Amino acid sequence: MRVLGTDLVMNLALGLALAGSLRLPEHQVRGIPPFWTEAVYTATAVEALARRGDATTRSTAGFAYLTGLMANYGTLVLGHVFPPQYAHICLLQEASPGLPACMIDTHVLQVSREVLASALFDLWGLPEEITVAVREQHHPDYQGSFDRVVRLLQAARTLLGYGAFADSSIEDADLAAIGLRSDDLDQVGALLVESRDALDGLARAVA
Repeated sequence: MRVLGTDLVMNLALGLALAGSLRLPEHQVRGIPPFWTEAVYTATAVEALARRGDATTRSTAGFAYLTGLMANYGTLVLGHVFPPQYAHICLLQEASPGLPACMIDTHVLQVSREVLASALFDLWGLPEEITVAVREQHHPDYQGSFDRVVRLLQAARTLLGYGAFADSSIEDADLAAIGLRSDDLDQVGALLVESRDALDGLARAVA
């Protein structure tokens, strides 16, 4: 707690407890980070961005880490509940690396992993801002009560090159809408590079 801070440790512990309720899928998609690597990097990026904005942006920092940690939780849901279909989805992802996973999910199951995860979060009573951010993370035109946290998650995943944002960039106007500037992205990117050993170690420890 002295190193990470009380809030971050509590959110990390909650995320681990929730993720521990589902087993990691047996199948993995070659060429993308393992589940916990993606989760830890996304959580760190979202939390770092949330703390760099103006006062209204920083007000979302409380759940920022947990939001990032749970952003790809739907992968666990698919692998746990629909193993054969998830194995097929993994093959399709490898065959079409430029196609967002949410589109492949919908093609195979008629629903995306993000929708499944958000439905589970609702049942668990997680804060609505986390549920909405995870569900709407691939919708750049989303507008609603939790617009800022959705945009922060999208910015973090774009910065990392994850998911539907692997080949995307963030416009200055979109950053300004959530109280950020391009140099904030540069600073967070540098932080992630500097912290790579620690983040990879954390991902291995919780896997």
